[in-house]
Amino acid sequence: MNDPRRFPCNGRVAHESLKGQVKDVRYVPGQLMQIGAPVAGLFNAPEAGLARQVMFGEGFLVLERDVETGYAYGQCVFDDYVGYIKSDELAAAYVATHKVKRLNAHVYPEANMKTVPLMALPMGALLDVTSIKDGFGALATGGFIPEQAIGTLDAYAQDAVSVAEEFLGTAYLWGGDSYQGIDCSGLVQTSLRACGRDCPRDSDMQQAEVGTEFGDNTPLRRGDFVFWKGHVGIMADETTLLHANAHHMRVTAEPLQEVAARILASEGLEIACRRRP
Repeated sequence: MNDPRRFPCNGRVAHESLKGQVKDVRYVPGQLMQIGAPVAGLFNAPEAGLARQVMFGEGFLVLERDVETGYAYGQCVFDDYVGYIKSDELAAAYVATHKVKRLNAHVYPEANMKTVPLMALPMGALLDVTSIKDGFGALATGGFIPEQAIGTLDAYAQDAVSVAEEFLGTAYLWGGDSYQGIDCSGLVQTSLRACGRDCPRDSDMQQAEVGTEFGDNTPLRRGDFVFWKGHVGIMADETTLLHANAHHMRVTAEPLQEVAARILASEGLEIACRRRP
């Protein structure tokens, strides 16, 4: 059965790659756009709850626009996740040259940090930098961003745990993927992506696809993933779990033994599996 989260069909339109797989729909090639807002929400339906966030500059293949609701239906280029984004948060596609490598970075109207920022961009935002001069990158989309906050597209972090640790204290947000708020699987995907690793968005997908499962007799180590039904965390060391969680409503690092006992007591869930990237 096709997972609706990665199946580009909403019952009215479908991507042309699905010809022969679904009936009574209009097949379309889609129009490639990019996210124009610092952080855009992706929803399962217009006005529905947040499914995830998509960052500035990320590609989004628009399959249908609804003028009445103001939403566009389509598919994220990075990981194939489908959903609805507000049409006014989409912009014309461009070729990115750089990305934001820090938790967040301000974009200024001038190459001057004392001016009032135009916006703040999250880690992973994709940029078209036309030049770098006097410590600032000039953006084709307008504004200037500090040179220290950006890296080329092929510059990757070496340690996913170190990336995840940058989010310590960040508020928990169901469907969040940024410094504005993040959830457990968003933390995992963002951290792996910063290291150049493909990773699906949701914890059940990650449990099925990321790394290799290993048994209870193998000691945990830094970078391992621990899964419960509906939850995931990253081991900071052999005993400490780093995770975005609703118990503390933020990203925390705490003993795995305490987390496991709390989840068992409150939800009746045992650890489902451990996986090593």
